[in-house]
Parts: sequence; C-alpha cells; structure tokens
Amino acid sequence: MNLPLKFSAREGEKEGKVVDFSSNSTPKHPFSGVFDLLQPHLEALNEFLRGQLAAFEPEIRDMADYCIDTTGKRIRPALVFLSGCRTVEAVETDLVRAAAVVELIHLATLVHDDIMDGADLRRGRRTAAREYGPAAAVLVGDALFAHALNLATQFPTTEVSRPSRSLPAAFARARSRRPSAEARPTSPGPITTASSI
Repeated sequence: MNLPLKFSAREGEKEGKVVDFSSNSTPKHPFSGVFDLLQPHLEALNEFLRGQLAAFEPEIRDMADYCIDTTGKRIRPALVFLSGCRTVEAVETDLVRAAAVVELIHLATLVHDDIMDGADLRRGRRTAAREYGPAAAVLVGDALFAHALNLATQFPTTEVSRPSRSLPAAFARARSRRPSAEARPTSPGPITTASSI
C-alpha cells in the first residue's frame, strides 16, 4: 500500500512535498543537519557523562552507567548547545557541563516516571526499574538528580543552579499527585460498544 505523507516545507506553502514511505530509503529529518553540526558537542557531552560515573557510589555506579548509556536523541542538551555556543566549531566546557546538568535531570525524571508507570521498556531496553528493581531504581534516579544539582552548583554564577532549586519540591508534588503503578489499571478493561449492549 502506497500512502504518501504530505507536509509543508515552509509555512504558508499551499502544496506540500510528497514523501513516499513505501520505498526502502527513509527521508532525512529536517533537523538532522543541526544534529550533524552539533556532533562534536554531543560527543563531548557523552565523554563528560562517562567521566562522571566515578563520582557515583560504587554500589550504584553500574546502575548509573546503565541509565546514562540508555541514550535518546539528546534534544535537551542540543538545545543547550544551540542556545549558548558562540561558534559551532568550538566545544565549550561550561556548555558541556550545563548540557550534562539538563540531561542528568531528564534521565532522573525518566527513571522515576518508569517506576510510576510500571514501564518495562524505554528506548528498546529494559527500564532501570525492571533491570534492578523499583527500590534500586528510585535510588539511582535520586542519585542522578543529586549529581546534576552538584554539577550545577559548580558554576561560578547562580544563574545555572537557580532554576533547579524548585525541582525537588516539584518532584515531590508530582509524586504525591500520581497514583502508584499498583493503583492504576494495567489495561482499559472491556470495551462496550453500542452493538454489544
């Protein structure tokens, strides 16, 4: 079946381009060029995050490594690099550290969300909660978050750490409002239609 997807390359354009997804070649995403430009920055971020593993307690170091290694698209760090870099060619240490703060906070929230949602997989891998158990996953999520805050406080200005001050309270509020995974139904239950009544 050949279902073309139409999209507009420019706002206000009446006729969109047709992309045929039935072929073997996948069209390049419009933002892929941006990520190509940021590749040195993202590689520096990955190296920086790997270097941070030694800062975690030995008991949870492997778990932190597992979470850091479960990388996604790194959109949030890319936005940090785009908003702060002076030139695309120069990788700035402070921007790498700021991107690491953002990524570690994001990873911590994903670990905690997976526990709350009872999720088994994230990005094609077992979640930390499924791999190590929910109690250990809570601890590693908290450790990722705490390490992000520690990195934020190492900047000479409070501009980086100021927004993160309210995050612990926001996490606590969010946790208290969401029912636990055990309290939520795992399936929507039977579906009743007009023909079955």
